[in-house]
Amino acid sequence: MKRAAVVIHPAKHDDIGGVRATVNDAMAGCGWAESLWLETRPDDTGERLAREAVRSGADLVLASGGDGTITACVGGIAGSGVPLGILPCGTGNLLALNLGPPQRRWASGVIVGNVGSLQGNVQLLPDAAPDDGVLDVAVLAASRWTGWLRLAADVLLQRRTGRVAQLTCHELTVQASRARPWEVDGEVAGTTRQFRVTLNPGCLLVRVPASNDG
Repeated sequence: MKRAAVVIHPAKHDDIGGVRATVNDAMAGCGWAESLWLETRPDDTGERLAREAVRSGADLVLASGGDGTITACVGGIAGSGVPLGILPCGTGNLLALNLGPPQRRWASGVIVGNVGSLQGNVQLLPDAAPDDGVLDVAVLAASRWTGWLRLAADVLLQRRTGRVAQLTCHELTVQASRARPWEVDGEVAGTTRQFRVTLNPGCLLVRVPASNDG
């Protein structure tokens, strides 16, 4: 039977057991053996682990983490002939974004916009700009009131954590396991299991006051 090796960044996941079960079930459904799991560490970001996976005879290496983990795994398997699969879960995931690999995440909410400030100048989407031609997305992951408190602190202190994952895109499709409410500017517009957001750059001209910077 074919076997995959998963190089995983444990700090990027709140439920590694759930990830293992999901991946192993998916591989079993394709007739593959149970995957080999290799966890990264601060002093071992994935390159050595990916080489180890290749030496062990893995038929596929799955990299589960942000751009740093993916890059390290690329360095470990390049030239080996073993294919790389990406299970994005970090804050950037630029390679996954450019390859167009769907991202599966546990999320309490998904916020999409092209401006990022809330009341009190709280920056929920700190890199958002109304005229940069891309959508900015925040994927929120919290459970129980303690998780929401930690998430709020992450936003207020501008901490990059797995509770607030940031990404950009030109088009976004969100599919949920069950129907969820969706909002526009704080107003509930209905419930759905899937919604799609696209961008039409340059379609609106807005007049604003002149700058006082001289």
